[in-house]
Amino acid sequence: MKRSPLVLRFVFLIYLFSVNYKERTSQVLARFPVIENEDVSKEGPRLNLYLFFSRRGCPPCLRVIDLLNQPRPGISVVGIIPEDEGGSIEEVRNSLGVEFPVRTVKKWKKFIPNYAPTLFGVGQDGRVYFVLPCVGLEEHYLVEYLDEFEHKAAFLLLPGKR
Repeated sequence: MKRSPLVLRFVFLIYLFSVNYKERTSQVLARFPVIENEDVSKEGPRLNLYLFFSRRGCPPCLRVIDLLNQPRPGISVVGIIPEDEGGSIEEVRNSLGVEFPVRTVKKWKKFIPNYAPTLFGVGQDGRVYFVLPCVGLEEHYLVEYLDEFEHKAAFLLLPGKR
């Protein structure tokens, strides 16, 4: 019986630590802010790709941008850059040859990855389905990965079907 208060205190301490830890981490299941792209059909499966990248000393960023400049039907691509990139968004787009919309990271601060470039695959409802750190080998696997994802998970991407 004397152990009960000790065990109870221990459980309470673990609970307090978990609450503190939860406040410091971003929620994995948090909804990703989705931007509507007028160029993409609203019907059928739709995958939103968000590329966090930088224009400063980032050769892998250039390779991924080249791969994503001409997305297949049903795929929307948005680039996200740090706020301190320097210059306007149009300057960044022109200097790197980016053909998709680019935004600053302001709206997506809770999702900032540790590595750039990083690609987020997001459904229409804001659910994050995958996160891929891009390391410069994307020309070997990215197109096949997206094909396979769409083939196996198309039901996740249908509007209002979840």
